Amino acid sequence: MPQGLLKIIRKAAPVGCLALALAYSGLHGQDTWYSAYELALEKIAAGHWEEAIAPLELAVRLKPVPELNARTYGVWHRDYLPYFQLGLVYYNLGDNEKALENFKRSLAEGAIYNSPEQLELLRSYTNAIEGKTPSSVQQRQINQKIESEFKNGLELEGRGEMQEALLKFESVLTFDPQHKDAAEHIRRIKAEIEHRESEIRRRAEIADRLAHGKSLLEAQSYLEALTNFQKALALDPDNAEAQASITKVEALLERQAREKERRRQRIGNLLARGSRLFHGSELEAAKACFDSVLVLEPGNSEALIASRRAGRLIEERTRADIRASMLEEAARLMEHDSLITARDLLIGARQLGQSRDADSLYELLENSLAESERRRRMRDLPQVLLNLPADSAVRFTKPTASLSGTAADDDGILRIAITLNGRERDVFLFAGNGPAPGSQSFEENLDLAEGANRIELAVYDGEQNIAAISREVFYWPPFWKTPLFAGLCSGLLLLGGGGYYYYRRNAIHILLNRLRRRPFELIAPNPFIVGNPIRSREMFFGREDDFRYVKNKVDNEKYGSLIILFGERRAGKTSVLYQIVGGRLGTNYLPVFIDMQAMAVNDDSEFLGRLAEITSEALRPQQIDFELSVFEDHSKNPYPLFEKFIDKVLAAAGEQKLLLLVDEYELIEDKVEEGKIKKDIFLFLSGLVEHKAGLFLIFAGNHRLQDRKKSYWEPLLQRCDYRNISYLTPNDTRRLIQEPVRGKVFYLGSSIRTIMRLTAGQPFYTQLICRNIVEMLNEEKRNSIFDEDFSAIIREINDNPPPQMIYFWAGLGAQEKSILSALAECCRSQNYFTGQEDIAAVMKKYSLSLSADQIKKVCENMVGREILESDSKEEYRFRMDLFRLWIREEHNLFKVSQEIERQLAV
Repeated sequence: MPQGLLKIIRKAAPVGCLALALAYSGLHGQDTWYSAYELALEKIAAGHWEEAIAPLELAVRLKPVPELNARTYGVWHRDYLPYFQLGLVYYNLGDNEKALENFKRSLAEGAIYNSPEQLELLRSYTNAIEGKTPSSVQQRQINQKIESEFKNGLELEGRGEMQEALLKFESVLTFDPQHKDAAEHIRRIKAEIEHRESEIRRRAEIADRLAHGKSLLEAQSYLEALTNFQKALALDPDNAEAQASITKVEALLERQAREKERRRQRIGNLLARGSRLFHGSELEAAKACFDSVLVLEPGNSEALIASRRAGRLIEERTRADIRASMLEEAARLMEHDSLITARDLLIGARQLGQSRDADSLYELLENSLAESERRRRMRDLPQVLLNLPADSAVRFTKPTASLSGTAADDDGILRIAITLNGRERDVFLFAGNGPAPGSQSFEENLDLAEGANRIELAVYDGEQNIAAISREVFYWPPFWKTPLFAGLCSGLLLLGGGGYYYYRRNAIHILLNRLRRRPFELIAPNPFIVGNPIRSREMFFGREDDFRYVKNKVDNEKYGSLIILFGERRAGKTSVLYQIVGGRLGTNYLPVFIDMQAMAVNDDSEFLGRLAEITSEALRPQQIDFELSVFEDHSKNPYPLFEKFIDKVLAAAGEQKLLLLVDEYELIEDKVEEGKIKKDIFLFLSGLVEHKAGLFLIFAGNHRLQDRKKSYWEPLLQRCDYRNISYLTPNDTRRLIQEPVRGKVFYLGSSIRTIMRLTAGQPFYTQLICRNIVEMLNEEKRNSIFDEDFSAIIREINDNPPPQMIYFWAGLGAQEKSILSALAECCRSQNYFTGQEDIAAVMKKYSLSLSADQIKKVCENMVGREILESDSKEEYRFRMDLFRLWIREEHNLFKVSQEIERQLAV
């Protein structure tokens, strides 16, 4: 090694150690006493007296006892005199009382007595504080000490011993904190130490990169090795070792790429050849090709799949050959009546895989064995002849019947027992004297019960074999003597009379209406509203329970609350809100309608300002004393402003209660998701409801709050009440059908019941059908509607369905569509309920397979959404028969299956 480099390394060793000590100090921050003490000394050297107090006090807390040559870290030591340094700091800050206190504490601890220079300096400061001037001799000694330490520091710095020089210059600052030359040398030495440390790190990193690159090169990780060599070259562009290594790695990578390309071509050739052999049914040769590919590239998925498939086909072909030979041998054995051996062969053949021939042959064999066993047992059983045939039930019109027959057996007849309707008795019993008779005749009179009578005969022979025979006879008294006949006659009379009355009443009514010269009266305008919420009270029917519920909730709450009106689309939620605005609850309320669909805002200020504007317009007579223009200043927080506005409104309302009716409330969440409104709006609304007496929020939407994003709506959940806006009651549905056109439209026959079954009282669809009825009557210039007119009305709706029906179908999933379509196909009439098994059977015809649990889950979900209804047998039908007719006509199971196939193909 060159002598010059050796000298540099020797000189750099102390600097490296110092760098490690400084690194450790930086790592631990002020978690140790010596790091805090070092920081304090730096602040003192820079003249930052106040900033030195905190680290010194921290050092005292961590190590309260002073110590000379105290060990800090590794081999490093430091004179630790914190109380002396604190006294020096306070002295320079002009706080002589604290300075004197810390100097005395330093003397009391005793460590400073072992450092004469520091002790002399402490006493000079103490004398200065106490008004004592140090002697000229003492001052001269201090100056000589400063000059000596500074000179030694210069010599050490000149020899390159930076750490020792740093200690000398710091000692000078201890005696004279204002010594500018010492402070400048300290700054230069620290900069030199940092420079040398950086150079050492750079060289260490170059060596580490080269070593790591060599290890990666040996491990054949060429790309990673190349990266390390390039980083080493970037740190030292003239490094010959890095340049040579890069050249070597690039050559290896090029050779590796050539080998990879050759291997890829060979793999491609083997895969192509294997594929040709596979399609030519040369399975063994094809599998060998695919296995060769896996040797070259074990992770090749194409070769792995093809090899497994070829192996599976080879195994299946082998098993098929074995099965065919076993079936042939089993058939030969069956021809020679070796049934047991043939059965063993057939069991083995069936274990090799499913085969229709094996199953058929096995079934034939089992039948042959069963027939042989039956014949054997029949030969051993007693033979019995009875006067009652076995192939049909015998009917009697008298309460008694005669049973006779003969039993015979070579082993003798020991006992004949007869059981009638569970009661057993012996007909014959051998006494035991002499041999048992080989044949025994018997005759018995039986007392029959009304209805079915079961007769069981048991014959026992000498070998305890039992021949059991059963017959069933029926006894029915003459039908005109039964109570059922009398009840049936009475029922027929009542039905006949009622039917005749109904026929006369309706037939005459229909006939008179058709023959009567009633002048046509045009029905204009059409009173039935389709698509828009109902605002007028005249066309709104029912919902009294819903209004009563809202009124009770508002009246019984001292502070505000939140009421959620939820339900399917077009169920009438918005119409309910408009009725509340129209004063349906009474005069003690101030309702404000807020349509979120019309709320085009970009931030919280615009949103709350728009709410305040709508509220002011709705409550104009109250003259709210509030300047709405404050919401236009976006620099102000709009939430306190809106709260002040609400306070003004409630004060002006007096005893009246403020109802904020928010339609399509889910759009608040959408605006938060879009970033137009902050998430704080939910907490703000919760706070308003909780703390503002007389303020109530009524939301209308399709979902409950817990069905929305919980992290948003959670603050409002605890003060929330729900009300489902669903179908009208039967009485309200009749009123909706009749009252708007009373005296203009005459519903004949079962027209009203037909409308109610078609819509089940759903307001939108009830008005849709009634609107179509009025249009048809106006077009045909008549005022009476008949049962036969509904086929044309339903056909018109199916051909031109409203958007609501289309949106409903588009919002369903594939499982829901297939199950509803299957249910519509199963339900042949409007009142027919269908079970899960029938639905699954119909779906199976179109290759749509769902488990019973999946079908039940979807059906129960549709019941919850009030699309379907179920009975006690867990069978289902459409709640609105109009949906059944539309789905069956426009979305039958064939169309749904094709739609699902197209989706899967995409």
